Parts: sequence; structure tokens; C-alpha cells
Amino acid sequence: MTPHANTTTFPQNKLNSSRWVKRHQGILSLHKQNNASPDVILMGDSIMQQWEQAGSKVLQHWSRKLIIHNLGFAGDKIQHALWRVLNGQLDNITPRLLLLNIGTNNVFDNTAEEIAAGVQYLVHQIQCKLPDTQIMVYRLFPRGKKDSIERQIGTEASRLYSSLTANSLIDYIDINLVFSDHQDVIPLDIMHDQLHLTPKGYSLWLNQLQPYFEQCIQYQSR
Repeated sequence: MTPHANTTTFPQNKLNSSRWVKRHQGILSLHKQNNASPDVILMGDSIMQQWEQAGSKVLQHWSRKLIIHNLGFAGDKIQHALWRVLNGQLDNITPRLLLLNIGTNNVFDNTAEEIAAGVQYLVHQIQCKLPDTQIMVYRLFPRGKKDSIERQIGTEASRLYSSLTANSLIDYIDINLVFSDHQDVIPLDIMHDQLHLTPKGYSLWLNQLQPYFEQCIQYQSR
């Protein structure tokens, strides 16, 4: 890797973390054990993983109707999700829908252009694994204060990779308005640390997701 290489497009693991390895192996085992392919994949960092904690009650109704596999890993950057995609986490499954929210952990290490390139490359690799799956790529959720560098980089990176929607199986989703007030401030009852969602935040997110979940159920009944 050259000194100026974009780290987001080079797959990187966390095999030195026992917690990360255990979760990765658990997902591989889950895919093998399940007789039916998941309907929905949640892929990303802690914001996705915490559907299992802060968002669990919110998602409970849909978890009874759909097979939802959570591939969110706390602390992951784009390059870590890329490694997971290339090392079995999407093998031998045919989900109807994949939700992708990744990149917020790159904002202190990478430029907006690098983050956008990383997301685009990751989506390409996902499509190679799941050519018939609808992929919902989220605008990076707001974080920190409205004038913070991390908010600015996330906004610009998202604008750059929003062009992914040229593909009919990719939707660029922007729901950021529901997470901030009219002054662009993130209320603490939505993101308790201006980064991670509260149960109320996940409920707001689910309001946007419900039509997509309904479509998955309609597809099941065909």
C-alpha cells in the first residue's frame, strides 16, 4: 500500500479482537444453520448493530414476520465491512433487501472523497455477491454539532456517493431530517451522544423502513 492509498478500499480485518472474531464466526454459523435465507440484511457499524439493543423492541414486530440478520459491527470502518463481505458474510444467501449504513467511523481518518469511493467500492462488492438484492445505501446520519468537521465530512461524502442510484437495484436513502430539529441540532432523546440512536431514534428510522419490509412480505407470498 502506498503512503497515499485510500484505506477504505483495502479490506482490513480485526482478527486481533476476540469479540469481533466471535461475532464474525457467529454470522457465518447463522447462515449455515438457517434452512431459509434471510429476507433482510442489516450491514454497518454500531448504528446497525444496536438494532439488537436500543432498537430491539422497535424491530420486534417485524422480526416475527421476516428473517433479519444483523451484520452491524461496533467500531467498524468501511474497510472492515469490505473484509467481511469478501470473507463469507454474504455467501450462500439470497436476501430480498440489504440496508447499508457505514462510514461514520472513517470521518477522522479519511477525506469525504475517500469515504465516498470506499462506499461505492463496497456496494460493488456487495452486488457481486448479491446481484438480485435491493440495496438501500443510507446517507451518513448526522453526528456531533452542526458545524463540526465530522458532520461536514459525512455530508459531503454522502453527496458524492449518492450517484450510486444510477443502478435500479440501489436506493440512496436520506432520512436525516428526522434526526435533527429546525436548527439542525440533534436532540439527545433521539441520539443520546449525538451519534448513537435511542429507542425513539430507532422508532423514527423504522417509520421509513416499514414500506420496504411490507414489500418483502409481499414477495414472500408469491
